Amino acid sequence: MRRSLQIFLVLLCLCGTFVLSAPLAAAAVSIGFVAGEGPVRGESDARVLSELLAARLGTPVSVRLFRSDAELHPWLSRYRELDYGWLGEAFLNRLPAGDVLPLAAAEGPAPVSGRLVARQDADPAGLRQLLDALAEFGRRPEEAALLATLGVSRFVALAAPGGEDDILLPTTAVTVLERPAAAPPRPVAAPAAVPVAAIVPRAVAPVTAPAARPLPPAAPAAPAEPPVSLAADRLDVDNDNRLARASGNVALQQGDITLNAAELIWQESTRDVAANGYFRLAEPDAEMQGSSLQANLATRMGLARNSRVFIRQRNFHLAGEEIERLGEATYQVRGGSFTTCDGDIPDWQFTADRVNVTLGRYATARNVWFEIRNTPVLYLPYLIFPAKAERESGFLLPRAGYSSRKGGMLSLAWYEVIDRHLDATLYLDYLSRIGVGTGAEFRYLLGSDNAGEALAYRVTGVRGNDDTFAFKWRHRGNSLPGGFRLTADVDYVEDIEYFEDFGDVAEEYTRDQAVSTLMLQRNWDRLNVTVLAQYIRDLEEELIDNDRIPQRLPEINVSVPLKRLGTSPLYARMENLLTNFVRQDGVDGLRYYLNPELSAVLRPGSWLELTPSVAAHGRYYHVDSTDDLLSRDDYDNESLVGDYALTASTRLARVYPFTGFGFEKLRHSIEPQVTYRYIPDSSQARLPYYDVYDRIGPANRIEYALVNRLTGRAADAAGAPSYRELLNLRLSQSYDIAVERDDDLADPQPFSELRIEAEARPTAETALSLDALAPVYGDQRFSRLTASARYSGRYGNTAALHYTYLSSSYSDDPTDYLDLRLATSLLAPVYAEFRERYDFREGQSLESLLNLEYRSRCWSLFLSLRNRSSKDGGSDNNEIMAGFALSGIGRVGGFGTKLTAPDGAVDQAAAP
Repeated sequence: MRRSLQIFLVLLCLCGTFVLSAPLAAAAVSIGFVAGEGPVRGESDARVLSELLAARLGTPVSVRLFRSDAELHPWLSRYRELDYGWLGEAFLNRLPAGDVLPLAAAEGPAPVSGRLVARQDADPAGLRQLLDALAEFGRRPEEAALLATLGVSRFVALAAPGGEDDILLPTTAVTVLERPAAAPPRPVAAPAAVPVAAIVPRAVAPVTAPAARPLPPAAPAAPAEPPVSLAADRLDVDNDNRLARASGNVALQQGDITLNAAELIWQESTRDVAANGYFRLAEPDAEMQGSSLQANLATRMGLARNSRVFIRQRNFHLAGEEIERLGEATYQVRGGSFTTCDGDIPDWQFTADRVNVTLGRYATARNVWFEIRNTPVLYLPYLIFPAKAERESGFLLPRAGYSSRKGGMLSLAWYEVIDRHLDATLYLDYLSRIGVGTGAEFRYLLGSDNAGEALAYRVTGVRGNDDTFAFKWRHRGNSLPGGFRLTADVDYVEDIEYFEDFGDVAEEYTRDQAVSTLMLQRNWDRLNVTVLAQYIRDLEEELIDNDRIPQRLPEINVSVPLKRLGTSPLYARMENLLTNFVRQDGVDGLRYYLNPELSAVLRPGSWLELTPSVAAHGRYYHVDSTDDLLSRDDYDNESLVGDYALTASTRLARVYPFTGFGFEKLRHSIEPQVTYRYIPDSSQARLPYYDVYDRIGPANRIEYALVNRLTGRAADAAGAPSYRELLNLRLSQSYDIAVERDDDLADPQPFSELRIEAEARPTAETALSLDALAPVYGDQRFSRLTASARYSGRYGNTAALHYTYLSSSYSDDPTDYLDLRLATSLLAPVYAEFRERYDFREGQSLESLLNLEYRSRCWSLFLSLRNRSSKDGGSDNNEIMAGFALSGIGRVGGFGTKLTAPDGAVDQAAAP
């Protein structure tokens, strides 16, 4: 009978999954906004927007305002009382993939933060209708007036498919110095100009041609060739030969080209010009100055002597005894120099016998000296220098250093542009005490939102060190064919020492596991499907045997997110999880986990909200045991556990006038919440154990919490309100009824530890947070405490302090740890960053790091000093790294090719 009931419940849940996924009748549209963030700033904006949208949609529209993204999100995804919501980008980046559907953004004269999103079970027809309405919004006068009030030009749909216009951003391992555009030299004042056909000299008698004598035909010019005008203090005109000689404040103008000179000869028939003495030739993209010039304005080619060229595109300076322009964007320099620094004596420059420059491509030079303040410091027989802003293949600047663990270090890299959507970086690293590292990193962009990077890196060991290999693949795909999304986070590392050798921050070099995950997702109207494959490799096998780690190969999750049933107060959700566990030593098997839930949101009064819920945890197994101790028949193959809860909550709020610290009002709210949860005690000892789903612990307890919020409201000069949550304090605890009723306990302690969670933002630049557990029995000291303080000031001055304490009674790995980070620009042009990690239990520093950058207008010098304590009690690792960057070239990112860089981190700097 019991087995029949279990089978019936499974079938009922599966049917319920598809019944719940069926579309419901359309209802009124509801949209949530955070007041003061995004386009809607207050109640009046919300009211007008709802009326105008309702008129376009032909459906009632309700617009609700919330204090924060965190408050809005549950009403969108959990309670399903909102169809759409406007969430900030920072908050959206923290949500799991597939939690919401991004729909639209807003454009305006000033950036409009956030995105309009929909819950996953939103009606597709309603989505299309809303997007169409937003696309047309603003065509009516009343809509245009509202958009002007909101500071919005238009709404733009985000669901744009990738196409041929998608171009891979520069994604190389260099960092280009950002610098302001150099101010062009002061223009030479030109006298009033007249057309060349009617040149009238100043201070001399005019030379005119006989009236009956026609001018000789001029050389044919392009139809769109602009006319030339010439003015000077003295002009001699030969109308027969269409020749003009000018001197004294000469100014020749043709379209956007201006030539100023002391003396000038102009031949109109051939459009040749010759300037003697000081001259200045200005074009939109370049400028030339020198002692003499011979040029043709039709071909724009010519030769200048003792001259300088300034190319605005990359702040590129050329100087030489002779500079010849061979084409629209090609120069040849003899006996000259080039740099991206301004000034008569630049901070750095390359001097060479001959330099060939093609704008948009390269500058190549032979017999080159690298000079600092006119002092030669390095000789190169040949040099390629980038002369374009776009990415281009070429060598990157090397990086060098010394480590007491790795020895002398030198990193070289080649950047290769393969296609518009694909590029690569090849690495060659020399580490004198470890070996030689070789690696290849590929980056790709497929469409507008399918991008990734793959990296392979191998270290060939020397001096008794073993070879090691590492592989990484990161992919984020949100618009694959068929509406699927693919996420890949693949890490393979042969040896834990790889993380220790090449990790830059604590989260990297303290890793002891390599986790590889592939996830394919598809969301229908009201049904989400996820297929996941995960492989975990522990790198400390003396602690954990990799053969006994259960690997999910694969796991299929079919779920219906929490949704409202029509217009009733009932909500339902369903989760079906089928997992195939594989391991070399231990219990293999297949597990089906189901978790249906039915809940309601009841409001018996204006101040009280009740949420009862009923759920079940069902597990069903097919075990293929390879365990030496137990056989397949020793395990139970099914278990069903109920889960019942009732939550009561309310909110009390009051607004106080307050005129200090830039605020005009303060709002204080108190939000108490009480939950009773009951899970019956069910024997599960004979179930296989793979993860936490296999052991659902009993519960008979009351959980209660009290939240205090303090929010400040300010107004700008135009009266638009802005809000900042100054304080959020949450106190929570639970009372275990089962412990109180347990007669076997001599001293029952039913009260749990008191949890204290607090976040404060006293100013816009500072933030404080606290999360602590305080025991109520025995030792009154905290069992767990994490606290942080952050300051983000202007001009790059930041400070962050993080403290973590875990007692021995709370954790098997007790911790008493401080992390300090400081960055400042107060010493500019020296920019400094400092980090200290200190272990109070051991009484020693875990790591000290100092990064220094000396930043000039066109170059930077980098110095990094690091001291890191050894994990195994050996000698500390001391490391010094040095590098430099020239404006327009950049520098290499680091050794180990950034294997453990944060997810999605892709350098976006132009490469030579």
